[in-house]
Amino acid sequence: MQAALRHLNHLYRGTFFFGLACGISIALTSLFLDERGYSKQDIGGLALFFASGLVLFALPVGAVIRRFSGKRTLTVMLIGYALCVGLFPFMPTFTSIAAIRFLDGVFSVGVWVSSETILLSRTDKAHKAHQTSLYAIWLASGYVVGPLLALGVTKFLTLGQAFLVAAGFEAIRATTATTPSPFRQGRDGLALGEGAGLIALVRSTVPAAAGASFFVRGFGAATDAAPVTSSTGVRGALIFTAPFITCTGNEKLPGLPGMSV
Repeated sequence: MQAALRHLNHLYRGTFFFGLACGISIALTSLFLDERGYSKQDIGGLALFFASGLVLFALPVGAVIRRFSGKRTLTVMLIGYALCVGLFPFMPTFTSIAAIRFLDGVFSVGVWVSSETILLSRTDKAHKAHQTSLYAIWLASGYVVGPLLALGVTKFLTLGQAFLVAAGFEAIRATTATTPSPFRQGRDGLALGEGAGLIALVRSTVPAAAGASFFVRGFGAATDAAPVTSSTGVRGALIFTAPFITCTGNEKLPGLPGMSV
C-alpha cells in the first residue's frame, strides 16, 4: 500500500508539471498569434483544431492503453506534447500551426486518460474518488500557476523562448512518468543524483561463504558522462591500479574517502 501511495504522489507531482506547461502555453498562445498578426477569427478558429484532436483521439486512446500499457502511453503522450509546445513558435504558416494545435489536442487527451488509468489502477475502491480529486487539484494548480509564471517569464524572454520553457517543464514530466529507479530491472524515469556500479569477477574456486575475504585489483571514480566501460579520457585517468587490497566488506578504499566495498 505504501509503495502504491509513493507512486501516486509522484504521479501527482508530475501532473502539476503537465498543468504548469499547459497553463504557460495557454497564456502565451493568443499573445504569440496576435504578435504574428493573426486575426481574432484565426485565433479562435485554432481552438477548433485543438478540440478536434481531443474528440478524435478520446475513443481510440483506450485501445492504445490496453495494447501498450498506461505508463508507456503516458510517456509517449508527454513527449509528444512537449514537442508540440516547443515547435509551436517556429511554425511558419497558419496550416502548420493548426496541425500543431490538432496534435496538441491528441496528446493532451492521451495524457489525461493514461494518467487517470494509472491512478485508478493503483487505488483501492474505497479511495478512488478521493485520489481522483487530488489528481484534479494538482492538475488545476498547474493551470493556475502556469499563466502567472508566464507573465514573469515574458519580462525576460521572448514569447518563443517562453514556449521552450513550457516545453522544458513538460520534458521533465515525460522523463519522470514513474518514480525514478535507476538500478531496478524495470527502471525508467530521470534520476537527478549520483549513481554507482560494481562489477566483481570471482574465480569459481573461491568459496562464496558469507564473510569470505576477496581482493580489489583496481578502482576508479569519475563525474563525466562517458560510458562506464570507457578507458580513455577523464574516466580512463581515474582507473587506479593498486596492489591487491584484502577486503571483507564495508571497508573504505584508500585514497578515496567515502568509497567502500
